[in-house]
Amino acid sequence: MQLRKWFQSPRRRNYAIFILLAAVGVVVYRVYAAPTITIDSPATGVTRVKSDAVTYTLNNATGIEHANTKITWTWESGSSDGLSPHVYPIVAANLTTGQHTIPDTTPDGALVNGATYTLNIQVYDGSASSNASRPGLTFDLTPPTVTGVDVGPHHFIVRFSEDVKGGILDRTNYRLTINGTQRT
Repeated sequence: MQLRKWFQSPRRRNYAIFILLAAVGVVVYRVYAAPTITIDSPATGVTRVKSDAVTYTLNNATGIEHANTKITWTWESGSSDGLSPHVYPIVAANLTTGQHTIPDTTPDGALVNGATYTLNIQVYDGSASSNASRPGLTFDLTPPTVTGVDVGPHHFIVRFSEDVKGGILDRTNYRLTINGTQRT
């Protein structure tokens, strides 16, 4: 009678089944869906970054092994980086399902201004791994400079030392001054 009560608990019943399977030599593995990871920032199509901050989203994060999960910045070209690859082991608190932001992923040394890197994030759950990459990211701390200006009667063109993304062109964002006179 006491044994029947003991088996009424699902937890105890599962424990007893596990012991029975282990006694007969059956190995039991817990099956998980493979983890998936996507890089949210830096965004797809970005070629210049001024920070090593990374935002990523994990799905099916159950069972991820902390020891084999990392963010890596690997030098591709440009200014030399003797510390590459920069490897950041992701801590357990950032290995849950959902979006995570890590503001400093190169604690061993800063990325080099003018160097181009591949960003890779790898997660592993013991049976499968998932990777996400962003190649061709140039670390750029140098602000653009004006290399030329062409002024016409109804327009002006400003050339910069690199591609510049501006906002909405209106009088609150930009001011044009020609020979000391502000133009609108």
